[in-house]
Amino acid sequence: MFHEAFLERRAASALVFLRAGWGRLHDRLADYLQARGGSVRRRALAQAVEAKGGRASGVRFRQRAETRDAIRAGQPSRDERLGADAVVLAVPWHAVGALLPEDLRGQPPFAALSDLGSSPIVSVEMWLDRIVVDRPMVGLRAGEMEWVFDKGRLFGRPGPPQHVAFIASAAWRALPRPNAEVVATAEDALRRHFPAMAGAIVERSLVLREKDATFTCTPEAEALRPGARTPLPGLYLAGDWTDTGLPATIEGAVRSGIRAAECVESGAGDGA
Repeated sequence: MFHEAFLERRAASALVFLRAGWGRLHDRLADYLQARGGSVRRRALAQAVEAKGGRASGVRFRQRAETRDAIRAGQPSRDERLGADAVVLAVPWHAVGALLPEDLRGQPPFAALSDLGSSPIVSVEMWLDRIVVDRPMVGLRAGEMEWVFDKGRLFGRPGPPQHVAFIASAAWRALPRPNAEVVATAEDALRRHFPAMAGAIVERSLVLREKDATFTCTPEAEALRPGARTPLPGLYLAGDWTDTGLPATIEGAVRSGIRAAECVESGAGDGA
């Protein structure tokens, strides 16, 4: 992984920052798909993969109210089914089993997915009354918080109040702590590394916890990570937890999606 990211070509280690919210990105992706004949079901919860004749044949899902007006009006959810020639399960590893036909759950590679384990991520959003962090991204040493981002600048809001965001991966210590302690840890990192923090005031803060943010990247886990193909023809897997050759990263997720799409297109691995 290190060789691929840092020793082959310069562009492989370039940083890419999101400059708008995930909602904007989601809408652009939906427009792309719909312009090519696809459809996007928003606020739909997958319930089960269906199989017929020895292959994946569709998905059952619960469609919740999509628009704000429908949500306010209390529009009830409805159960629906979508037939398919192929299904890609692009969900977290711990959600796969519940979506499978029961007779597949105990078969490899599905039976071993629960052994992948999980690792938490804790992030802190913080608003300061003045500019303290003087660049878009800084790595932090000697503390639990690993990175701080000037999120305001990245989103086109460079002035005060400065909106910064902290990330702590494998955050076993931070996960159970009260919000005030987690925020104090982030604030202490700023005061330790940035002289401009002297006298600064934290106007507000927000702590976000993702208990199962990533699978646990260990040598043992490598043997458990499945490929895109599954024993059920027409059913494929995608996610950074699959066998991508990379750790739990967005690059790995993208690679897994490409591989799953290639399998769908060619039918490779049906019955494997």
